[in-house]
Amino acid sequence: MANEMPVNCTLCDCLAGDRCTFHEVELDNPTFSVCRQFRLPEEPPEAALAQYPGLGELSPDWIYELDVGGEAAPLVQVARRRRQRGRNTGKLPFENADLPEVTVHEAVDRRDRFAGALLGVGIGDALGFPAEGRGPSEIEMIYGGPIRGYAGRIGRRHTWPVGQVTKDTQLVFCLGESLVEAGELDMDDFAERLIRWLPSSLRAGKSTAQSVQALAEGRHWSVCGIESNGAGSTVRVVPLALLLHEDLGRLRQAAILQSMPTHQAAKAYAGAVLMATAVATLANTPRGELKPADWLSLLERAIRGIDFEMSAALHDVAACLSQHLPAAAALLRFKTGGYVLECLPAALYCFLRHPDDPERALLAAANGGFAASSVAAMAGAMVGAYHGRSGLPAQLVDGLPVASGLIALSERLHARLPVRVAINA
Repeated sequence: MANEMPVNCTLCDCLAGDRCTFHEVELDNPTFSVCRQFRLPEEPPEAALAQYPGLGELSPDWIYELDVGGEAAPLVQVARRRRQRGRNTGKLPFENADLPEVTVHEAVDRRDRFAGALLGVGIGDALGFPAEGRGPSEIEMIYGGPIRGYAGRIGRRHTWPVGQVTKDTQLVFCLGESLVEAGELDMDDFAERLIRWLPSSLRAGKSTAQSVQALAEGRHWSVCGIESNGAGSTVRVVPLALLLHEDLGRLRQAAILQSMPTHQAAKAYAGAVLMATAVATLANTPRGELKPADWLSLLERAIRGIDFEMSAALHDVAACLSQHLPAAAALLRFKTGGYVLECLPAALYCFLRHPDDPERALLAAANGGFAASSVAAMAGAMVGAYHGRSGLPAQLVDGLPVASGLIALSERLHARLPVRVAINA
C-alpha cells in the first residue's frame, strides 16, 4: 500500500477471540487481516485513520488480508453480507422459498431414477463433447451431418476417444463421492476433492480453475468463488439433488452452498437451485404424469428472490413450448453458451420438448453446439431422473465408458437415504 500499516485485527478493540464484533464474521487468521473500521483500544476509528492513513485507501465493504509487506488483498466482503444476512443469523443470503412438502410416490423406483439421472449426465456430456465450441453448421461439416450418437471429438491437434466425458461428469463424481463418504454436504471435504481433481480435469472452465487454484493456495472455500455466472456449479449439483430429493427447502440452501467454492453470483446460485429442484422433483414423478406448466411454476418458486432474470427465462421456456417451436429453433433463441442464463433454459427446453423421447431430447441438446456438453449433460440428468436407467436408450448406456462407475455411485447414494418405515395404525 502507499501507506504501510503496521496494524491488524488482533490490535482492534472489535475483535473477540476470532470474531469481529463490528462485522459479525469469523476470521480464520485475524493476525494478518484488517479493515477500514480498525479501532484502537478505547478510541474512535477516526483516531486510527489519523495515525494510519493507509486505512483510508481501503473499501469500507471489505476485510483485507495483509502480506508481510503490508499489501492488502480483499478477503471477505462484509458490508454486503451484513445487509443480506442480518446480524447473527448464520444464514445464507437468500431465505428459503415457500416450497411444498414432497409427497413420495411409492410406485417410483428410486434406485432406477438415481442411476438414470447420473447416467444421463454422462451420456449427455459424451454426446455433446464432439460439438463443444462449435456451431450447428460446423458440426455438420466436421461429422457429415448432425450428431446421431457417440463420436470421437476431432480437434486440430488431438482426437478424443468415442464416449469421452468432460469436467461436467468428473465434477458429478467429485461431489457424489464426497456426499457418499460424509453422508451429507461436507464443504471442507468437497473443497479438498476439488483440489485433487483439478490437475486431471478435462476442459475445466476458467472460473472453476481459478477458484480451485485459490483453494489449493490455502484460501477458504467460502471466499474462493468468483463472481461468475457460468454453469460450472449447475451440472455438478445432480448427486446432491438425489440425496435431498425429499426436502426441497434444505436442497435449495445446499445447492447454493456447493456453488460457493467456484461460483459466487446470483445467476449461478439460481442455476444450481433450479437444476437441483428439477432433478429432485423429476426423480419422484411417475412417468407420464409430468405437467410442464405446473413443474415450471414450481421451479420458479424455488429460485424466487435469487435472480429475476432466471425467473424470466422460465417464462420464455413456457412461451416457446406454447408455440411448439422445434428444439433447434428454440436453442437459437436461448443460445447455448456457457452462460447459465443460456445453457440451462436450453437444456430445460430440450427435455420439455421431447419429455417422452429421451434420445431425441439428448441429441437436440448436443446438436445445439457451443456449450453442448453442459447443455446435453443437464438435459440428460432431467431425462434420466424422469425415465430412470430402464428408460434410457440401451445403446447409449452400454456405449458409455464410465457407465459402471456412475451406476455404482448411484447405488451408494441410494444407500445413504434414510430408511422409510411404514407405521400401521
